[in-house]
Amino acid sequence: MSTLTTNKNEEESTNSVTDELGVVYSADGEQLLLCNCCDIESYEIKDGTKSIRSLAFYNCQYLQKIIIPDSIITIGEGAFNSCKSLREITIPNTIKRVEIGTFYGCKSLERIVIPNSVKTIGEGAFRECVFLQEVTIPNSVTDIDGWAFNNCKSLQRITIPHSVTNIGNEAFAFCLALQEINIPNSISRIADGAFGSCESLQQITIPDSITEIGGEAFCDCKSLRDITIPNSVTSIEKWAFLNCVSLQQIIIPDSVTFIGDMVFEGCNSLQQITIADSVNEFGEYVFRGCESLQKIIIPEGSEENFKEMLPEELWDKLCYA
Repeated sequence: MSTLTTNKNEEESTNSVTDELGVVYSADGEQLLLCNCCDIESYEIKDGTKSIRSLAFYNCQYLQKIIIPDSIITIGEGAFNSCKSLREITIPNTIKRVEIGTFYGCKSLERIVIPNSVKTIGEGAFRECVFLQEVTIPNSVTDIDGWAFNNCKSLQRITIPHSVTNIGNEAFAFCLALQEINIPNSISRIADGAFGSCESLQQITIPDSITEIGGEAFCDCKSLRDITIPNSVTSIEKWAFLNCVSLQQIIIPDSVTFIGDMVFEGCNSLQQITIADSVNEFGEYVFRGCESLQKIIIPEGSEENFKEMLPEELWDKLCYA
């Protein structure tokens, strides 16, 4: 996140007006610059205002409700950052981007509807909205940037529309209550840590548009029992399924050529894995801590190739289908 300041510059100080509640506007009324009253509980932004400055309501800890008029076309980065009591807000249908950290740390926000004018949900936009339970993402959105919903601990389900082409690093990490997720076939890569530490996630189907599963993509998903890897994936990066302690079996299709370091480390319920002979490189400690692993099922005639890639302590687990 870029460096931001809540301080007005000299020109703004001499060309601004303050309303009766301590909210500062530009002289022409088009910009809301700053809320100087930290104990404000409810506020209606004046109609005709076009923009809310970055960090304008930063740390207004008692703010519970705010009404934003349709005249607003931009809401700056971190505008409502750390508004811990904010429960009710409607984003107008004039906003094209939910900026970086706009609602970061709005711990009382329980639901949000993103209007169909929005194309991008910026980095950390809803990060640490720990009571956020429900989010509606419209099919206008193309990008969900990194950490967008990180640590939304109460979020149980979310539907990602097929318009989305990018889900950033750790976008949904630490969504501890998330039980199901749909990855649309418009996505080509599952980013690093995208769903890491989603401890309630039990099942996920990866679409056949995915070519790479990024590092830590599903690490510490402790309830994950079933995952299907499609025949489009070529690379599974390091720690992708680290500590998925409920995972019992998995099939690696014949499109995969690379399995990175410690991909299945700590998967102590994993009993069998089927691996195609397309894999030509394993990272280090891929199966370390897989205490229940009994079978590594490989194609007939490929035993010597796998012995060259896997440590000797795993050779007795190699078997044909």
